[in-house]
Amino acid sequence: MNKLSIGIGIIAIFILMGAIYYGATAKRSSENVSLMPSTVNADISTPASPQTTISGIEQPARNKTKEFIVTGGNFSFTPNTLEVKKGDTVKITFQNKEGFHDWVIDEFQVRTKQINADEEETIQFVADKVGSFEYYCSVGKHRQMGMKGTLTVTE
Repeated sequence: MNKLSIGIGIIAIFILMGAIYYGATAKRSSENVSLMPSTVNADISTPASPQTTISGIEQPARNKTKEFIVTGGNFSFTPNTLEVKKGDTVKITFQNKEGFHDWVIDEFQVRTKQINADEEETIQFVADKVGSFEYYCSVGKHRQMGMKGTLTVTE
């Protein structure tokens, strides 16, 4: 019976040591998990402030799509000034109200087709340069006659 008690005691010690080891491992595992970033629900299409912190890491602001309706007439654009931020996607819907015109901006290599009165066309580009850029109608001497405007891209 003495040997049986010793055997049961040894088994109990192993069970106790296993429980202690398992408890210590589970505690270390939960500490590691708590160091991992938590899940953040962020709508990446929504513009943010200049810097957004997600899990302690600074992220650049999300860029926006800026949409404009530009109307062409003889010999002007309305509006004749547009402003966006660098990195914004610019969506221009050019509506021609009279004559035969297009909308061109050389620095971003974009242009609409030349369209007749009561037609429209939409183009899109990323404003990846800072500065002031002239947009214009490339038909005949329309540009020289004042059919132009300015796109300003800021930081």
